[in-house]
Amino acid sequence: MQDNERLKKQLAFALEIDKEKNIFRQTHLSNKGRNENDAEHAWHMAIMAYLLREYSNEKVDIGRVMLMCLIHDIVEIDAGDTYAYDEEGLATQKEREDAAKERIFSLLPDDQKEELIALFDEFEDCKTAESKYAHAMDNLQPLILNDSNGGGDWRAHNVCAKQIYGRQEKTRLGSETLYRSGHSEKHSGRQYSKVMIKDKSIQNRKEKDCSCAGEALTSLEHTVARLRAPDGCPWDRVQTHESIKAACVEEAAEVLCGINILSETGDPRSLREELGDLLFQVVMHAQMAEEEGLFTLEDVIRGVNEKMLRRHPHVFGEESIRYMPPAYIRHMQEKLTAQETQNMQAVLDNHDMNSLQDPQDMEQENQACKDQMHSKKATAYSPDRPEGPCSARDGVSGSEGTHSPEYPAKAAEEAQESPLVLLADWKEIKKYEKEGREWEEDYLFRAFDEAEELIGVARKRKMEKKY
Repeated sequence: MQDNERLKKQLAFALEIDKEKNIFRQTHLSNKGRNENDAEHAWHMAIMAYLLREYSNEKVDIGRVMLMCLIHDIVEIDAGDTYAYDEEGLATQKEREDAAKERIFSLLPDDQKEELIALFDEFEDCKTAESKYAHAMDNLQPLILNDSNGGGDWRAHNVCAKQIYGRQEKTRLGSETLYRSGHSEKHSGRQYSKVMIKDKSIQNRKEKDCSCAGEALTSLEHTVARLRAPDGCPWDRVQTHESIKAACVEEAAEVLCGINILSETGDPRSLREELGDLLFQVVMHAQMAEEEGLFTLEDVIRGVNEKMLRRHPHVFGEESIRYMPPAYIRHMQEKLTAQETQNMQAVLDNHDMNSLQDPQDMEQENQACKDQMHSKKATAYSPDRPEGPCSARDGVSGSEGTHSPEYPAKAAEEAQESPLVLLADWKEIKKYEKEGREWEEDYLFRAFDEAEELIGVARKRKMEKKY
């Protein structure tokens, strides 16, 4: 009976840690694949630790290191993934992980609980040769994935080179050789600079392969930079964000004029011209901001593109998760873990541990349980819902609440790759985007009033010019 109770606890723990496969990290698989999950990260680290052990600063017990790698993120089943560069998440990480550590490892018999908690704490303290080398793997593994993806995950979270180099200092404690390799021309420093660090002078930027539209936009960017240059246009040089407010509002109104002309006459020329004038305003503001060291046109374009990607998981699937706020990822993982816990507990409750079922029967029952969970999640994006995940007012063409005919099939396909995709809700995503910036709303209504005044001034000026 005692042996049976011990086995029951060990199997309960084994089933519990299966949930680690549903904790998705910010890092993507190589060649721009989907988000990596915690289990894949731990497995990859353990294999790397074995292969690269000759580069450890000190002789290590490689079995101990590999086990350290395999268990170090189990606590994220409850605590959620904390992105390495998420300062807000890092502030509460220890508290969350300590609580998770106690609950999860308590599923084991006492002797194994004490053993694994001691190993986990050793890793966290990073004082022994084994823990230092394990940390080197924890840093190196996402580094090589980011490198293979051109630094996309760093760019998506606006991570600077200084942050990357700072994190790699722990690699040095475990392996000086791997630390130097990570700073080589092939890896983080040079690769990062290619995709992240922006040249302050537009004229000196390297030519890139781009579409005709991209070339035209680059040409306009150069034109505006030339107008703002010391030997450029005297009028353009002295303009500020404040001074061209009226022009921005007026050009937006003239776009409406172009739309009306197109609707009533079928002539697209006015709309094409006015869209160009409005685009000029965007490029002008971006050029001013770049001169002030605030942001660039590339940041503006990339920002709105990433916003559309993360707000439309029903269209872009795994790609959307890359651009979601880390706090929202943790929120979704908590929801997913709660669902998994409920379903897995039901599986355990149905088992008679005194007469273990056939492994094949258990696997079929587990799969049926997961299929039921996926079926419930699929209702999140049912085409029959009265309210859809996007609307025209958020920059998406089409009617609010509509979906493409092929969406349901795509949803089912994506669900097999990442339950996070089906859990995602566009309204919650918008809320997390604005977290900490709610005060901006107070400025919006004042801006509406100001826009009305500016439109009145523009109307008066146009009328005077007409007569």
